[in-house]
Amino acid sequence: MEFSGDICRNVNEGDPSQRSLDEDENVYANQETIRTQMSTQRKKEKGEIPGAGTIETKGYRVSVVSLGLLCVLLLIVIIVIVTKHDQRDVTRERDLFQERSTNITKERNQLQLTIKNLIKQQNLLREGSTNITKERDQLQVANNNLTNERDLFQERNTKLTTENHELRDIISNLTAEKNDLMDKNRNLTAEKEKLLNTFPIPQDWIRFGYSFYYISNNETTWSDGKQQCMDRGGNLVIIDSEEEQEFISGFQKRGWIGLTDVEGPWKWLDGELLKTGYWMEGEPNDYNGKEHCAEIFPDRTPLKNWNDNMCTERNSYFCEQPLWHQ
Repeated sequence: MEFSGDICRNVNEGDPSQRSLDEDENVYANQETIRTQMSTQRKKEKGEIPGAGTIETKGYRVSVVSLGLLCVLLLIVIIVIVTKHDQRDVTRERDLFQERSTNITKERNQLQLTIKNLIKQQNLLREGSTNITKERDQLQVANNNLTNERDLFQERNTKLTTENHELRDIISNLTAEKNDLMDKNRNLTAEKEKLLNTFPIPQDWIRFGYSFYYISNNETTWSDGKQQCMDRGGNLVIIDSEEEQEFISGFQKRGWIGLTDVEGPWKWLDGELLKTGYWMEGEPNDYNGKEHCAEIFPDRTPLKNWNDNMCTERNSYFCEQPLWHQ
């Protein structure tokens, strides 16, 4: 029975791979031993081994028991070998499983992270989509407003275009009428000039517009100048336009005009209040409260040459006689 102890020691000691080889060799050795014992037993049964008797029967039993034990041991060894091989396979498979499990766990974590990122992106996209939808709605409202304004502008433009055509027609008609009136005015002006030329000009008088003018050579007071103009059929000049003012100023002579404030405000001899005056700078100043008659000063700007003076001063004077008073 010593070979069974050797087998157990071979199984439990040494390198696993070496033990596997030793176990295989021990199996073969045990099988050879068993064959030898069985051969010896057959020889004993045949009487080939001397001195066999009762002892042979006991030896047979022992051999059978030994054989049974060897079979059990052999079965155990086989189970152990298979178990060791299975354990190595299981270990390899376990390691592979753990590695795969680790990889799957990593992939799962990566997928979870990716899913979280995708959810964030999805939320951002939804928010962006909501904002875009709001902007789209606002743009649609603005577009509708602009469309309505455009329609209103087009309608107004159509009306304005129609009015423009009507106004052009009116302008064209008015232009034609104006041209007709201008032609008539030219004709009337020519006729007027002819008629004016038919009026006899009094001696020493000058015609300007629709009046005759006389410029005295003598000097006298404002009242005497007024009287002398009336004796000639006129009166001191009443200036009611810039053209007439420039005409009188063109004589470059100091003289009385038909303007006074003796009765209060400045009035012309025909009773009309002064509306437009051509006073020098700082005039009228009513110096010492005695200057109540207006005169024209020579060598001044034509539209700024009036001065107020005492009516008793001696000056030349300007007479005016309308054409229709002849």
